[in-house]
Amino acid sequence: MTVRTPARRRGRVKPEALSDERLVRSYAAAPSEALFTELTRRHWESAFGLAYRCLGDAAAAEDVAQEVFLKLARGLGSPAPSCC
Repeated sequence: MTVRTPARRRGRVKPEALSDERLVRSYAAAPSEALFTELTRRHWESAFGLAYRCLGDAAAAEDVAQEVFLKLARGLGSPAPSCC
């Protein structure tokens, strides 16, 4: 029988288990598509909602929200994953 070490002990933690601060710090230190995807999953609705309230146009709000995440990725020192 093999005893498995929990992921946390092996140094790997699922992105969804991280706090927002830890998630951003982890992405800044070692960018990955999984971390970027989790940041986007958590904050897309807020970014889109704010843009929509300001602009009143869904297409324009989506463009603004996408730009927010592209700037976030570039601002943390790496290009956005290919999915964007």
